[in-house]
Amino acid sequence: METSASGSDRAYKPDYAVSPGETLAEMLNARGMSQAELARRTGISTKHINLILKGSAPISPETALKLERVLNVSARVWNALEANYRGHLSRLEESRQLQQHVGWASKALVKELIRRGCISQFADRVEQLREVLRFFGVASVAAWNAIWDQSAATAAYRKAKLEGDPVALAAWMRIGELRAGEVAAKPFDRERFRRVLEEVRRLTRETDPEVWCPQLAQLCLSAGVVVVIEPELPKARVNGIARWITPTTALIQLSLRYLRDDIFWFTFFHEAAHLLLHGKRAGPKDVPQTFIDMKPDLPMFVDTGKSAGQREDEANAFAANILVPQERAARLPFITTLDDVRTLASEVGVSPGIIVGRLHHEQIKPHNWGTALFVRYRFVG
Repeated sequence: METSASGSDRAYKPDYAVSPGETLAEMLNARGMSQAELARRTGISTKHINLILKGSAPISPETALKLERVLNVSARVWNALEANYRGHLSRLEESRQLQQHVGWASKALVKELIRRGCISQFADRVEQLREVLRFFGVASVAAWNAIWDQSAATAAYRKAKLEGDPVALAAWMRIGELRAGEVAAKPFDRERFRRVLEEVRRLTRETDPEVWCPQLAQLCLSAGVVVVIEPELPKARVNGIARWITPTTALIQLSLRYLRDDIFWFTFFHEAAHLLLHGKRAGPKDVPQTFIDMKPDLPMFVDTGKSAGQREDEANAFAANILVPQERAARLPFITTLDDVRTLASEVGVSPGIIVGRLHHEQIKPHNWGTALFVRYRFVG
């Protein structure tokens, strides 16, 4: 027996299918008509009538018309019974196949997707798997594998050699994709985006996400870049990604992993650099380029042309220089107090936490120095 529940909706779904042949047999019995008599009246062989009664042969549209004339039951009824029966058989067969994959998406991931309202909850594990597949927009686990295995994101994720969950990473990316699809963005304007980044840089001094989040989104949107901030999913292990969701629209998706302002803003500008400096396509299959940051200083991506190291060095340098220009960075080794940090941050126009993060990264100060100046973001709900 298969049952499902989504919220308060509960529906009975039998694990067997009634063929239209059974309905036909009941009608013949009620009329006292034999199979042979029905065969003579319809012009269909007795053998074929028998196969229909057993459910082995379908009721074709032509047969439905003949049954309508002989039994005075509309052909639409027979066609509907046949379609429902075959559809139910297909669903039962699919259920048997999906049963082998009910553990494909981890319980923790499914639970979190339900909590975020991305999918509905079902009592039956097969029906829950169907819901997850609907979320991804694929018909089967095999189809998901075919799509995901061809994506640049998968190869990048595998290169990272972390104990992450590729299904969780894909789900996190899918949420960003769906949210980005709800936004009307202008075509990507490279020069406009460069100018926007200077304005975004000033937002790093805002400590309240309710202030800077909408401003960040609107500024980037004006240049054809959708920004989505979505908490990471269990075992997704991702800081951010940059990718092209249409030929003219880019997406920067950020997770706030580690919850620190210096990491968040460095990741943002790093992803922005990929959009500005690197191509839209990767490889001979013309696959849209995808850049993934797994953790600070370990961004991953797949491409042809420049090596991964070259592109990452370029993106890292871009992010570092836009946050702390080279002429100001020369003063970093001479910082001795937190007041020095605040002074330099004010002159540069960035958050003091970004200066502290840079000091840690360049090993000018130990990692426990100045941590009080970090702004730690958190998600509510």
